[in-house]
Amino acid sequence: VPDVIAHGARRSGGRVLNAFILTRGIADAVSLDRYVASRWPVPAAAVADPVRRGLLDYTADMVARMHAVGFCHIDLQWRNLLVSDNRAASPTVYVIDSARGALRRWPPHILHGRLRDLSCLFKVARSLLTRGEQLRWLRRYLGITTFGPEHRLLIQAILRDRALKDNDPT
Repeated sequence: VPDVIAHGARRSGGRVLNAFILTRGIADAVSLDRYVASRWPVPAAAVADPVRRGLLDYTADMVARMHAVGFCHIDLQWRNLLVSDNRAASPTVYVIDSARGALRRWPPHILHGRLRDLSCLFKVARSLLTRGEQLRWLRRYLGITTFGPEHRLLIQAILRDRALKDNDPT
């Protein structure tokens, strides 16, 4: 994450009412969704781009590492991942806006947080990535080469969660 200068929250009865985090600015940074949409307006034509592939691999690894230690962002959308490329071969990615994020200890909370993060990421991924890239990202995140029945259950849960959140009756 960027350097944190200050943070705080207002709570009532253990619930966060509102929160803030002030971080140091990141030069030439844009949200991941804006970065991908502007750099690769046609996803299918950009699949072979090594920068795009590296960026997707890096984000899958980063989210996997977060979840492996029990940290869930809870609102991990593409706009909460900042990309600063500074004309570098591999852009730098920063996680921001995790006021509700926390280390979770209880397995059901970890599973719920993980599902929320993956569902939030999928919301934009379905329009900016090809289907193959989406599946490749998820395989990379899970650390697998092929999907098994337990992985299909995760995919179904993500799709169900997205349908509920997007008010999609299907």
